[in-house]
Amino acid sequence: MLKNILLDAEQTIYQARETHTMFVDALKDASELNVVLEAITDVDSSFLQNLLWLKTEGGRLNIQINLLNPPPSLQDVVTQLGLTDALKFGGAL
Repeated sequence: MLKNILLDAEQTIYQARETHTMFVDALKDASELNVVLEAITDVDSSFLQNLLWLKTEGGRLNIQINLLNPPPSLQDVVTQLGLTDALKFGGAL
């Protein structure tokens, strides 16, 4: 089953637990998961950890994870930290 998650506003340590729980729940009964990132306004390393976990767990469970429409600020952080291969972004749904 294809599932979609739309993330918005801040994705920092203050939302990390909620975001992780959302990811765990979304993986249940999913064959593919689209995570739409375009509305995110602020991120920190906890969000990147959540994304890395999601990609790893999706791979372990054989679930396709699509990280879509990242804002330029998120793309910049991922590039600066050398995570572009681990967190490959895609376009629109």
